[in-house]
Parts: sequence; structure tokens; C-alpha cells
Amino acid sequence: MNKDQKILEELRKTSLKSMDAKEYEMIEEQVAQNGIEGLKGYAKSMIEKGMRDLAYQMKKSLEDYEKASAKGLENKVKEHNEAVGDVAGKRTTVGVLQQVYNRGVGAYRTNPSSVRPNVTSEQQWAMGRVNGFLHALRNGRFKRKAYDTDLLPKEHALSSKGKESDIKKALA
Repeated sequence: MNKDQKILEELRKTSLKSMDAKEYEMIEEQVAQNGIEGLKGYAKSMIEKGMRDLAYQMKKSLEDYEKASAKGLENKVKEHNEAVGDVAGKRTTVGVLQQVYNRGVGAYRTNPSSVRPNVTSEQQWAMGRVNGFLHALRNGRFKRKAYDTDLLPKEHALSSKGKESDIKKALA
């Protein structure tokens, strides 16, 4: 069972428990096609169908899930920054990790052929990208191909910030 399916199962036990089997099948289909993001769109259509209470319950459950994901990123930032100390080129923020995470979700959706078979959700792919980014921050190198170098601190050896001006100076 992948992460999206676990979330859906949790929702079924709570906010979706009053839903009939046909409605639930439609939601399962949305999740299969679009992940948890598909539920947000489906919640909007439920409001239009007059199922306001159920849609708001589902929306609240999804918001709780997103808060938990954000809390996970906050914990990663705290642990990472404590481990690297005050070295400016190795520190990060929640905002930066959120960008890395969002790019991971986008990569999962736009290039599914690059996703390994053992990855079962866009959240798993995105969190793997975050972990790889933190590894590069700490160790000065990526485990595989470099990505998101524009998000690395300017002081970091792999950062692409300021590199263009160095090239322009060299050509002048």
C-alpha cells in the first residue's frame, strides 16, 4: 500500500466513512490518477454537488496531512542545521526544502519514466529528493546527478548562484 492509499484509507475511517461505495470508488480513481492532489479537485466538485459537509471534512483531513508533511520538513531542517553548526554554506531553511519537495513532486508527475519501480508515490519521490539535497549540503556532493543547485546557499561549492556573473567577467 503506497502513501496515497494509506492516506485515503485513513480518510475512509474518518471523514469519508459516511460515503457510499460508488462515491468512494470515484475518489479511489482520482487518487490513482492524480495522487492526493486529485482529492482536492474532487472536494471542489463535491461542494458543487451539494455535499458540502463531506467536502469540508475531507478538505480538513487533507490540510492536516499537509501540516504533517510540513512538520516533517521542519524537523529535517532542525536536525540538519544542528548537525552542520554555523557553517553558512551548509545550512538550509524550511522554505528551501519546501521548494525542493515541490520540484520533486513535479518531477514525479512530469517524467514518470525516470521513477524507479520501488517508488510508490510522489511524496516518497519528493522526500527522497529532499534527502539527497540535504546529503549534498552536508557532504559537498550529490549521490548521483546534481539538481536544485540554484537553491544551495551561495557559499556552497556546488551552488549555481553567482556563477553566471563569474562567466561574464571571464569573457569581458
